[in-house]
Amino acid sequence: IHFLFTRLEAGVFLDKISFYYKKIVGNSLKIDGIFEDKLKNYPYDDKETSQLKYLLNSYLKPELAKKIVDAIFGLFCQDEAVFCKKLYMSKEQLLQLKNSALFSLGLHTASHPDITASSKEKIRQDINQNQLYFKNELAIDHPAGISYPYGLVDKYIIKIKIGAGANPSGLKYGLTMNSGINYDLKEPFLLKRFDANEVVGGKKPIINF
Repeated sequence: IHFLFTRLEAGVFLDKISFYYKKIVGNSLKIDGIFEDKLKNYPYDDKETSQLKYLLNSYLKPELAKKIVDAIFGLFCQDEAVFCKKLYMSKEQLLQLKNSALFSLGLHTASHPDITASSKEKIRQDINQNQLYFKNELAIDHPAGISYPYGLVDKYIIKIKIGAGANPSGLKYGLTMNSGINYDLKEPFLLKRFDANEVVGGKKPIINF
């Protein structure tokens, strides 16, 4: 999705989503009234970009969203393996980070689902799949942390969908998209942080040096 944002203006991207939605489903995509307060989760994006992200990340069913994105992605890339090798970190690079005292590798789930809109079973399956990669490919048996997809969690979601499986999974902390400084560790699975857009050079910096 991020790659497509670099190739398509938001309005054109939305038109293509609507086109492939109708081609796959058979009906027109109706978006009137579906956004309401949903766009607050994308504070660094303009209205059209926020609408696109909400459509693909949360509103459309994951299987359908994937089919639509794959169809649009295919317009720009015919060899996914070459694309991934060029733009994503390699196993060797991840191992370098693992062996560095400056970095800590953590989970982000396998398919990047919206935790608030996904079942407990789906979330645990995704976490387990992510952990298997760490164990089999990077020799990391128990990653300590998780960064939640889109940062969309709250205390209730953590308790129901994450917390019960956290200790058996070896997880000790979780990173949200809530901005701020952690003055204590009373809520280790709801840690705040600063987004790259909020620091010097970002879209909306809130801290300066």
